[in-house]
Amino acid sequence: MKVGIIGCGAIASRAHIPSYRRSGADVVAVCDINIERAKQLADRFNLSLVYSDYHELLESNVELVSICTPPQTHASIAIDAAKMGKHVLVEKPMATNLEDAERIVRECEANNTKLCVMHEYRFTPCIQEAKGRISRGRLGEILSLEMTAHATFPMRWSDSTWLYDRWGMLDDVGVHFLDILSFLTESYPKRVWTVARDITGKMGFFNYIQAIIELANSCVAYLDLSWIAGSYEWTVRAFGTAGKLDIDVRNNHLAELHGTITPLDEIGATLRKSSRTMNAVLTKRYFKGALAYYDIVIGSYLQSIARSEPPPVGPEDGKRVVQFLQAIKQAAP
Repeated sequence: MKVGIIGCGAIASRAHIPSYRRSGADVVAVCDINIERAKQLADRFNLSLVYSDYHELLESNVELVSICTPPQTHASIAIDAAKMGKHVLVEKPMATNLEDAERIVRECEANNTKLCVMHEYRFTPCIQEAKGRISRGRLGEILSLEMTAHATFPMRWSDSTWLYDRWGMLDDVGVHFLDILSFLTESYPKRVWTVARDITGKMGFFNYIQAIIELANSCVAYLDLSWIAGSYEWTVRAFGTAGKLDIDVRNNHLAELHGTITPLDEIGATLRKSSRTMNAVLTKRYFKGALAYYDIVIGSYLQSIARSEPPPVGPEDGKRVVQFLQAIKQAAP
């Protein structure tokens, strides 16, 4: 499978190209409107085809494209790629509004190209385990979820300016938790209440966002996003009629609790978390974070093309996340 990369920023160099190569695909071309950045990436990975116009890349012999550009560009590139008969892997979110997401899906279906959306956090082992326990009914009926994503500004990760657009934090960080919400509940937003603020009054974008989401299945979710909180936390708590799950996403830990929680329960959970975290540190998996799950998505996606099977994160998964994003933005005063 010959692959072209559109967008040569951090995620392309740290995740997409290495994962394609480990999965046996042949990355043959890169493209970026900043041609010098594209050349630097090509030199780093010894690639010969370099473009500044993605239309030229689509004219080449690539069979699949990875779209690693800012979210507002995803729809136009994905649609053009599908029209050229290319399979499409698009970074999250697949689009910035539901209309564009549906246009992407229609174009891929019309041209018989396979679409996959990069929502890698759902493949974190603790999220997969949570999904299994919820599906087996261990929590009974899910009543509510609390999702907290407090982090620092992503300057060390990327110099991309779109991260600091008005809704950049929601499109960058929030989208991960909205996909987890979608994955665990398999439901859609019914009503949403949103508070989005620039706490400093000087940054020009939302750096603190809270949303209460009533889902179609009657579950209620609370999302708390921040780039200015004084602590780092990536957690999900799922409450059901028969128990609850405490999920530490960043540290890949899950604790299932029922009835009254005793100090012994808390000590046991802490010891299991410490043991798992130490093992991850010693094996260096801990420092890869979510990058470790790109291999799962990309490897499974390539297999799905070869075997004519559904992709690991399909069009409906991507559309559902966009629906959550759009509902949250529209509910802001």
